[in-house]
Amino acid sequence: MIADIVTAVSYFAIAAAIMVLVVRLRDQLPFQVVFVLFGAFIVLCGATHVMGVLPLGDNRGVVETATMVATAAVSLLTAVILPPLLPRVEALVRDAALSRQREREQARADALAESNELLVAQAQDLQRVNEALAASLKERERLEVHLQQVQKMEVLGRLASGVAHDFNNLLTVIQGNLELARDEPREGRTDTTHLDEIGQATEQAAELTRRLLAFGRRAPAQTSRTTLDQLLASERRLLERVLPANIRLDLRTGNADGLVDVDVNLMQQAILNLIINARDATTSAGRTNGTVTVETGVRVVHEEMLPTFPPVGPGTYMTVRVADEGTGMSAETREKCFDPFFTTKEDGKGTGLGLSMLYDVMAKSGGGVHVDTAVGRGTTFTLLLPKVA
Repeated sequence: MIADIVTAVSYFAIAAAIMVLVVRLRDQLPFQVVFVLFGAFIVLCGATHVMGVLPLGDNRGVVETATMVATAAVSLLTAVILPPLLPRVEALVRDAALSRQREREQARADALAESNELLVAQAQDLQRVNEALAASLKERERLEVHLQQVQKMEVLGRLASGVAHDFNNLLTVIQGNLELARDEPREGRTDTTHLDEIGQATEQAAELTRRLLAFGRRAPAQTSRTTLDQLLASERRLLERVLPANIRLDLRTGNADGLVDVDVNLMQQAILNLIINARDATTSAGRTNGTVTVETGVRVVHEEMLPTFPPVGPGTYMTVRVADEGTGMSAETREKCFDPFFTTKEDGKGTGLGLSMLYDVMAKSGGGVHVDTAVGRGTTFTLLLPKVA
């Protein structure tokens, strides 16, 4: 009796759960009729156990028959309805399997995409590290070149100092004997032109010797604050005199009102050397007429290193640009142009010291020289000097 009650209650609970599921998922649950029939079948099964407990008396046979007929009807109806639904059930199972497969594939695809993104990020990080390393190596190479140039200038300075000192002693003897020759009375001598020419030559040689001695001592520059426009204005006549009539000086000032801290005499000499080089380059190009352009300006150097000699860092620089219309330089010549005693001029027309001294002047001033040149299109030297105010 107790077993029948427990079994009946279990059947009814299962049927109730099925009916609740059908009601709640009526818009989503497929084959609702099958579920309803299955629930009814379970209820009828539970009813047979209930009849074993209830005292039905003479009506037991009627009730049992009715229950069996109802159970048979439900079973038959289920058997009729279920076979045509089997293809749909199979399709649902396949769709569910495909859906799970797609989900797994999507999960793998998402994992692969995430892995690819991680690889891309790592590749980008590696590229940035490589770029930083390349920039560091490039900067190291530039500093090594600068160090080599400084060492060359040190050697040149010692050599120049020794030679100039000995040469200055010889000039002193020549000048002393020249004064004696001028003072010595000679009968019938009225023309002292030769003595005057010797005097002028020795004075020029003495001036060159003083410059070599100053260069050789590596003495600190005697700096003062000025503008590049003022510096060029005081030197304009001298710059014009070193150019022949067929080469015009195009002096463009008024674009650099910032102050620089330089040795004015050394800077004027450096600019004069560039003008002389521009003159020679224009002449060697075979031009009947030409122009040497000298222009002041301002330039801001950012983190990307501007190739200068010596190297300069980021900051604001006052500039002097000297451009010619000459033959230009090859890449090999450009790399060697600041080397002491290197020259492309004919024998007797160049010492190869002009650009070396320019390099030394710019190094003492904390600046650098940018060279833009190519064979057949002339050369432009841009002097960059730190702006101090």
